[in-house]
Amino acid sequence: MYVLFLVILLAIFLFNLVVYKFEILSPPVLLSFMFFFCAFVGIIRYDDWRLNEYYGFTVLVIVSGILVFCLGGYFGSACRLNYLKKNEPIRHSRIELDRLCTVVFIIIGISGNVIFFYYVRKMVLNLGYAHNGISQMLYSYYIIKMKLQNVGDNNIPYFSNVLNRFVTVNSVLCLYIFLHNICFRKYEKKDLWLLLIILFWPIQSIIKSGRGDILVLLAESIYLMYFFWNMYYGWNDTVNNKIIKWGSRIFGVFLISFIILAIVLGKRNSFAELNVKEYLTKYISVGIRNFDLFLKNPVRSDFFGQETFPGFHRILYNYLNIGNLYATPLDGIQFNGFSMGNIYTAFRRYYADFGLFGMLFISYLLGYFFSLAYEKIKKKSYKDQTGFGLLLFAYLSKEIFYWPIENQLLISELSVGGIFKIIILYILYLLAVKKKVKIIIRRKL
Repeated sequence: MYVLFLVILLAIFLFNLVVYKFEILSPPVLLSFMFFFCAFVGIIRYDDWRLNEYYGFTVLVIVSGILVFCLGGYFGSACRLNYLKKNEPIRHSRIELDRLCTVVFIIIGISGNVIFFYYVRKMVLNLGYAHNGISQMLYSYYIIKMKLQNVGDNNIPYFSNVLNRFVTVNSVLCLYIFLHNICFRKYEKKDLWLLLIILFWPIQSIIKSGRGDILVLLAESIYLMYFFWNMYYGWNDTVNNKIIKWGSRIFGVFLISFIILAIVLGKRNSFAELNVKEYLTKYISVGIRNFDLFLKNPVRSDFFGQETFPGFHRILYNYLNIGNLYATPLDGIQFNGFSMGNIYTAFRRYYADFGLFGMLFISYLLGYFFSLAYEKIKKKSYKDQTGFGLLLFAYLSKEIFYWPIENQLLISELSVGGIFKIIILYILYLLAVKKKVKIIIRRKL
């Protein structure tokens, strides 16, 4: 059954690739590729995970979810232009982040990470967890987060919490400026200060004993480069080739970083102890296996949106004293003598909260939303009218990359913190970008 599952996923990906004229970052194409890739990597653990027992109903549910996402994507793409239409190359001047903003962003990045680091250290010490070395301390903090049900933003000091969000927003904005200047060939050495500000975000993620934000950063980078390069080259096949080349390099760097972080975060004590095959496959493919195990013993939520909208429930509880707080992490699984973690693809949360039809409905809505946004931004980029929508889309695109692993969009953005970050990002964009960028000329290369 699992081999048939792979064949179906490959067929869906190739079909979408043809339908969307080999536009590899069109949301339906990207989502179907991500599922095929993650499922394909899982073959490495075929015996360990007993994939020969893969449930036929699971195949039906996942394939249905992908197809419905693609259906929503088709209707969302109704406004699409001719994909092979050529457009005159567009030229931009540099986007300059003034010195004051640069200094303020650096101060926020340093102070935010230092303050949060001492908060993590204090929590580990107060609760009596092991703290011999930074790696062990970070791993202890990870255990604390997993064990204490409601550990989250509300347990972090307010000032530190606000700084953390500014660190994220500043990095997202500076990544936009940095890649804009590179793709439009306006890079200068002083842009290295932007790179420093960008790095504060993954550093913060490491202090949180997490790595997910690094994938978010890479997802945003891919889409920003895609649109900037297409504007620069006039929407031709050159960009697809560049994205494949640079995407492969970025993915390689991501894998190497992911392996190194296993030691830094205390997941393993040394490289000799690290089984790279087991470690990588667990995070790339285990969600697809775990979703199958979940469907064989499904658990239904007690309340509306308990797993899908924990941030929304937190808002109701904290500000209106309605309902209860729910832990964002799901329960881990032990299977066939292996620790399988607690990721189940994004479908798990939708299915547990709303059943099969609810899961399909959410998939359709998200497929429609992402494809519509993608096509609108593409249409505006032809006219050189891209604005904040491009930055926001690139930031939210993490959901497409993350779908075979976990639900990210509805968990992280439908919350006070998520809404706050988007508002601040928009304000900073208006101040730092909208008033700065100028169109110099449109001409053929």
